[in-house]
Amino acid sequence: MKKWSIVVVISIFTTISISGQWINCEAGLLKDSLFEVKLADTVKFGENTTPGGIFKELYMHVYEPVNDTSTYRPALVLAFGGAYIKGDKEDVKPICEMFASRGYVCAAIDYRLFDAFKLPDSTVILDIGLKAREDMIAAVKYLKWDADNDNRWKINSDYVFVGGASSGAITALSVAYLNEKDSVDLKDWMRPILEDNGGYEGKSTLEFAENYDYKVVGVANMLGAMADLDYIDEGEPIVVSIHGTNDDVVPYGAGDIKLLNIPVFKLYGSSLVHKKALEENIHSSFISVDGGGHGGFLKDSSLPWLDSMVNTTLNDFYDFVLCPESSKVANSAASTGFEVYPNPAKDFISVRWGNNRLNSINIDLLTLDGIKIKSFNGVDNKKRLKVSGLKGGAYLIKFKTQDKVIAQKIVIIK
Repeated sequence: MKKWSIVVVISIFTTISISGQWINCEAGLLKDSLFEVKLADTVKFGENTTPGGIFKELYMHVYEPVNDTSTYRPALVLAFGGAYIKGDKEDVKPICEMFASRGYVCAAIDYRLFDAFKLPDSTVILDIGLKAREDMIAAVKYLKWDADNDNRWKINSDYVFVGGASSGAITALSVAYLNEKDSVDLKDWMRPILEDNGGYEGKSTLEFAENYDYKVVGVANMLGAMADLDYIDEGEPIVVSIHGTNDDVVPYGAGDIKLLNIPVFKLYGSSLVHKKALEENIHSSFISVDGGGHGGFLKDSSLPWLDSMVNTTLNDFYDFVLCPESSKVANSAASTGFEVYPNPAKDFISVRWGNNRLNSINIDLLTLDGIKIKSFNGVDNKKRLKVSGLKGGAYLIKFKTQDKVIAQKIVIIK
């Protein structure tokens, strides 16, 4: 066996999940659109009181693939956007259908919106964000409870993902990364607001599902942000993100939410979430939309951005969580010492490595079947390489030094 193949095989098997034996990893399933989709159920998953003091029952639409014979399926809990003041679970129906057509169960959920008669200062903004968080936690727990009981939708409760757009993405990120380990990271003024909203577990969960955990294994982050990047810790869920560089609602980097042009709450956007995840050895893919605003590019059918986000998410969830043993390569910059960015890429990629004694390397680009299609020799650290001539899809990038050869997966979008 060639040396580079040995390295690839090792990197594959070090990422295998031992609990994944009940996910169907047949070719095409969980990646390709194979099924028609139906709205299987609309069910109550939680209840709580709105910021305005009104009791609200929380419902989810559950979409599933038709004629899928898998014994168990992964689930995605998806939240709509709307700045916590508007929106509806119907808004994410198209995205749910895209995932369900691949073999997922997708739950489009309600969460409480702001309905109080008061100016939204930092405490009010945190409060409504935490209320949405506990509502999504209730949805995750409900799906896990159902999987242990009736299991109406054939869900494997080990594989629950969360996602959303804008405020829905902010909610999903907080569900994935804010937990009891982060008690040291909370600011003092935040603690009583968290406790008023049921602590880390929340209090929107229906009584019969309270004993279930809200652990998830991945996040689909569309235009989201976090209140504190220190909530992201090694070993936590993988993340796939998309964000426009000119977003004037949710910051692409670090920025403030403003009221009457007065900053009231600081957020850290997707570009920084991606950077922090990589620093914590968490797999992260980031689609940066040059010149993109707050999500219009996701709704424009003439642009490929929503398809790119969905396909990248499907590929990463499959390769790094659901079926890593079925993937050609585990794309982990942390485990190899080499990084390719951006990934997914469009016209150019850059490569970098941490070994300062390594002056240059040779690079091959291959198809997933191992056919070499392009070579770059004598590549310097942080060198920019042109890939605009490649078709969209997944490729292997092979780094060759004097003593080792390492391969990673990259995705090219068009």
